[in-house]
Amino acid sequence: MRDYRLISADSHVTEPPTVWADRMLVLAEGDCSWLPYVKEQTVDRLNRIHPDTRPKMKLMPSAYFAKNIFTTYITDHYGVQQRHGVGVSQMMWSSDYPHTGTHWPNSWKVIEKDYEGVDEDERRQILAGNAARIYGFGKS
Repeated sequence: MRDYRLISADSHVTEPPTVWADRMLVLAEGDCSWLPYVKEQTVDRLNRIHPDTRPKMKLMPSAYFAKNIFTTYITDHYGVQQRHGVGVSQMMWSSDYPHTGTHWPNSWKVIEKDYEGVDEDERRQILAGNAARIYGFGKS
């Protein structure tokens, strides 16, 4: 299994190619609680590069995360708690049905527990709205 949490903030920071400006990257089943750390470290590392040698970038790396990178998760209670650091609009819940890693038929029990105290609009967005928007579900 690929573990996207191994993305290194130490990697060379450069402006993404123009061709990627409107592309989206979905990290399927990679969970989401690690994203605030990676975003923080990427910006920190970029800011520590001397201004004379720092890559010229139109946007900070965090802006690319907010526009182009999305993540799905099956179980990530901490990620739900840290949803504002992750980016509510970047998160998508996955049931993983019918695979053995699913909570089905108890998915709603897990959702109720994980989303206790979460704003209803944010809950709706993460559980279904983001996927509908990103994948174009419901559009004619």
